[in-house]
Amino acid sequence: QSGSFEDALSGLSESSFGAKAEAVDAIAASGDERALAVLKGLLSGDIYYRKADNRIVFAERSSAGYRIRDVLDGAELGEVGGREVKKVGINNSMRGQLRSAIAGLTLGSRNADVRLNAVREMMGAPDSADALRGRLAVEEDAGVRSALELAIALANLAAEEPGVRLAAVTS
Repeated sequence: QSGSFEDALSGLSESSFGAKAEAVDAIAASGDERALAVLKGLLSGDIYYRKADNRIVFAERSSAGYRIRDVLDGAELGEVGGREVKKVGINNSMRGQLRSAIAGLTLGSRNADVRLNAVREMMGAPDSADALRGRLAVEEDAGVRSALELAIALANLAAEEPGVRLAAVTS
């Protein structure tokens, strides 16, 4: 299972947004405990790769350029100059994909507060309706259920089909 996570990580150093989007899907589906941190790091712009070996790292600005840490094992890799690393770029489509993937991973949490925050993060995202509906079918906490129903209605407002939008307004 971690092999698929590691394989998916390597796709993040590709220049094609399509290849990176596939990598994001594979990371989210990997079941690896490190997936959530990587997806959040991508969304916040903290995931880079080292040019010398395409190693995926967390990067934090420092006086010398960047302080980098290995994504796989958390090992500190020291400081590098800005020319030694390249930020993993994402586009707007990937931002939506990342938000949905992050929320999808947190929707399954045993903690109701974590699930509620995940629902709030997904509110208004048109590509989130399916994940929200799936969670609504099994959610037992009344507060989270209420937030799910609202988030689904908001997502449906952005649907292409007029009947779905109308149903969202009347629900």
